[in-house]
Amino acid sequence: MDREEFLRLCSSGEIIEHAEVFGNFYGVPRKNLEDNVDKGVSTLLVIDWQGAFKFMEMMREHVVSIFIIPPSMEELRRRLCGRRADDSEVVEARLKGAAFEISHCEAYDYVIVNEDIEETADRISNILRAEQMKTCRQVGLRELLESRFPLED
Repeated sequence: MDREEFLRLCSSGEIIEHAEVFGNFYGVPRKNLEDNVDKGVSTLLVIDWQGAFKFMEMMREHVVSIFIIPPSMEELRRRLCGRRADDSEVVEARLKGAAFEISHCEAYDYVIVNEDIEETADRISNILRAEQMKTCRQVGLRELLESRFPLED
């Protein structure tokens, strides 16, 4: 979609959260998110700390926040340079932005140090499985309990 359409959707509220990052626009469509919440479907959002805080304010009971950090700034630099996707100025800007983002990580529910991608994926999966088992997130739990374990008067 073009810039004008994106901005129109933002101003109409159809995009619930948005950001421009290094010249690219990113956003979360309101309807998709609300439909998933209503159905009890987990939705993964890769967003900056400002977007995460916005969602935590709007729908705290539905948010599980996970902040993934690199093992060190040196390792982050190595990874960014290894991608060969950005020139040195962009890499420096990304590093500066990352340091600022990381300064907010303690406000998240979980922080994972991403030393190994498979281990990180396993940790995220374990967190999500545990969070889905919380009674407040089990869609239909009340009905199941009432139908299978009726209280006798």
